[in-house]
Amino acid sequence: MTEPLYQTKMVAAATGASERQLQWWDETKVLIPVSITDHKRFYRLGDALAARIIVLLGGKHVSLRQSGEILKELRNGHGDLMRVADSNCHVLLVSTSGSPWMQLVSRAAVLDTLLDSEEPVVAVDLRYLAAELARALG
Repeated sequence: MTEPLYQTKMVAAATGASERQLQWWDETKVLIPVSITDHKRFYRLGDALAARIIVLLGGKHVSLRQSGEILKELRNGHGDLMRVADSNCHVLLVSTSGSPWMQLVSRAAVLDTLLDSEEPVVAVDLRYLAAELARALG
């Protein structure tokens, strides 16, 4: 069975990114669609998850460059983002001030990690976001 692909318009509606943002992220190699046919970009669910992460982090003043670095690090360590969402450590913690850092933790470890942090931290539950996107993309 092949993995479903979603057009830019669907990914934009499900993630909160604009179609132009998705195009820009492709042009700057931050988020590259799985295929482009007849000038239409197609994305997998893992790509939509990456777009949603970029939108959420951008809302917390994490730059596009920093978001791209976080996604690259996640992919280098784990491959597809859907694998990360399905793992035991599926909550992404990202520092939003100073020198940014990120860490993957289990849901049970989130509170301890947040309490130990001396700087603002955003927690993103990748499993929840993936399920939410799967429902939105139908």
